[in-house]
Amino acid sequence: MKEKNTQLINYSNILKKIKSDRLILKPNNDKNLKLLVGKFVNFTNESLENPEVGASIRWFLKSHKKVKVFSCIMDKFVANEPIYKESIIKDLREFSYKTITTIIDESITRKYLTNTFNGGKKIKLLKPSEELIIDLLNWNILRFSKIDTNEIFK
Repeated sequence: MKEKNTQLINYSNILKKIKSDRLILKPNNDKNLKLLVGKFVNFTNESLENPEVGASIRWFLKSHKKVKVFSCIMDKFVANEPIYKESIIKDLREFSYKTITTIIDESITRKYLTNTFNGGKKIKLLKPSEELIIDLLNWNILRFSKIDTNEIFK
């Protein structure tokens, strides 16, 4: 009996905390909530496991640490900020120096990032490769094209 009450309490908490006003499919009961969760799980799995997802995106999505490094690099790229190992390390203090440099070095080896010397100085300036940018754009185009917004979102 207590188990059912716990499930109802959790269900109530979920309903209170999600932004259901943006949804067409209202999760007003357990069945609709599970249907909505199932749709998002399928969407997530398809967007990660689809064979059309580029190798560079698959590689960066393999771990939380790689995702954080990737996000930091792309944020700096979009903001037209210079991208240096040291600036990424400074921004991601929750990870060790060795972890971040290993991720960056391996992404350079794999040619997902390119590096050049900044104005002849010894400090290397990093940039996302064309392959990485193309893979990122194609991955998101693929992901968003799979959403039936008329079915779920307003």
